[in-house]
Amino acid sequence: MLNNEQKESTIALCQALVRCASNSGNEKNAVLALQSYMQSAGFHDIHIDEYGSIVGCIKGNYPGPKMLFDGHLDTVPVPNPDAWTQDPL
Repeated sequence: MLNNEQKESTIALCQALVRCASNSGNEKNAVLALQSYMQSAGFHDIHIDEYGSIVGCIKGNYPGPKMLFDGHLDTVPVPNPDAWTQDPL
């Protein structure tokens, strides 16, 4: 269960990522938003490779299995932003 601070941090990260136009091949702003979050959350290692992929590592204190979360940051373009009642980003 998340505490209030964790909930607010998660919501803020999601909002920051949604605000980033991250069309395929142009994910830099989303990567930078995720990097900023990882830094503020205390990740031990953060690496951005030459393709713009980001990997963050939190080193655990206990032996045992490891966990990997994998996802992608690219999105499709908004075809007609004027058709929206609010900015989609």
